[in-house]
Amino acid sequence: MFVFIVVSTVFGLQGAILSALAYYIASKVIHIVEEGLSGSKTFKIITNQPEIMVETIRDRLGRGATYTDAYGGYSNEQFKEITCVINRMEESKIKDIIHEIDPNAFIVVYDVAEVKGGNFKKKDIH
Repeated sequence: MFVFIVVSTVFGLQGAILSALAYYIASKVIHIVEEGLSGSKTFKIITNQPEIMVETIRDRLGRGATYTDAYGGYSNEQFKEITCVINRMEESKIKDIIHEIDPNAFIVVYDVAEVKGGNFKKKDIH
């Protein structure tokens, strides 16, 4: 913040805005370099149509999913929670699938540090 205040006094408000934009872009590039483009995410989905959801994810994305029996803490309702791990490039596709099947689904998304096994194979670069 101090740097942006100094830049705005020396170069004006436009310089401070351009400096903030450059900082934002640099931080995103550093994040991509550190994490890589192949980062993964875990989606936990609670829907009243779990079988259709898993079938569609499997057919369109080629990804498997895991069911977990869960109980609502407030409602005591029993339901199936779907857990699915995808790569970063599939995130918008799975969101479209979820919204298409159940726009009222409850979704929690986690960043995943490392995935081994299944369809997640690292490409050999050597």
